[in-house]
Amino acid sequence: AGMTTVYECLLFEVPMVTYPFKVNDQMGTAARVVYHQIGLRGRREKDSPTEIRNLVERAMHDPGVKDNLSRMRRQIETYRKNNVVADAVRRIIREAQ
Repeated sequence: AGMTTVYECLLFEVPMVTYPFKVNDQMGTAARVVYHQIGLRGRREKDSPTEIRNLVERAMHDPGVKDNLSRMRRQIETYRKNNVVADAVRRIIREAQ
C-alpha cells in the first residue's frame, strides 16, 4: 500500500488489494484506496489464501472499481498535461524567496 505502487496502478488502471504495513503512509494510503473505491483492503494477520483470492477476484470484476480507476487515471492525465503540479511547485518556490 505504498503511494508509488498505488500511483502506478492508477496509471495502468489495475484494481488493487492492499495489505498495508503499519509504517510510513501505508495505512492512510490503503484507507484512501478503499474510500475512493479503486480497490479493497485485506487483513494481513487474518486472511487465508482463499480469502486473498476472493478479494482479488472481487476487485478485478467490480465494475465500480474499474470505472473509478478510469476516472482517476483521466484526472491524473489532465493534471500531467496541464502541468498543474510543476506550476504549483514553482509558485511555492517563488513565494518562499
